[in-house]
Amino acid sequence: MSLTVSLSVYFGNLYDKLPERDLDQIDAFWTHCEDHGLSGWQGKIKPSWIVPDHYPDAAIRRADAKANKYWHAHIGIPTWKPSKNPNATYEVSDWVLHFTYNESARHVKLVDYGDHDPFTLPAAHKLV
Repeated sequence: MSLTVSLSVYFGNLYDKLPERDLDQIDAFWTHCEDHGLSGWQGKIKPSWIVPDHYPDAAIRRADAKANKYWHAHIGIPTWKPSKNPNATYEVSDWVLHFTYNESARHVKLVDYGDHDPFTLPAAHKLV
């Protein structure tokens, strides 16, 4: 299922200043979403409301992520590495791309990227 993809204003401004290495990985994810949707991407993709219970602010993170439809995808920055899950069909990376996913509209909006462990959910101003 193909998806449409857009950038938030915040990420659009950031995007123009990113290093080529990062742009290559972000663009690869963007193209993959347009061609194949979220299925079959090389990296792990999951809803950001799936938060480990040991996070002290887990309930707040879950509520914020659900309300804003936050998801994240591992994008191979700085490199791809095998998942710790031996049954996984995906790879992981230190950095993830944050996006909103509107399933009914078949649309992804890229909003931020950064370190995965632990990551900070994008602030509300980054969604516009």
